[in-house]
Amino acid sequence: MNNYSYDIKLEDIAKNFFIDVSYLSKMFKNQVGCNFSEFLQNVRLSKAKEMLEKNEDCNITEIANAVGYNDSSYFISSFKKVYGMTPKKYKCNMMECSKDEKI
Repeated sequence: MNNYSYDIKLEDIAKNFFIDVSYLSKMFKNQVGCNFSEFLQNVRLSKAKEMLEKNEDCNITEIANAVGYNDSSYFISSFKKVYGMTPKKYKCNMMECSKDEKI
């Protein structure tokens, strides 16, 4: 999924494929196991986690914007809800781990 950073709505996808949005929603949940917004959030947060692990120079707001969150506060609370810590704390933990591996 390469378009996760855009403002994607299930309604727009349904319109593009001439499918009823309720039908698409049910079909998506049956195939994927969660609703579309949960899936999109999981993809975005997973990509953010990867960015935090790889890019020491990126700040949290840049990462939030890069993965499709316009509001960095909402991004931070979503990240914390899923991973149990803020993105900043996660990044600090990753930096400490990489320092330990170099020793």
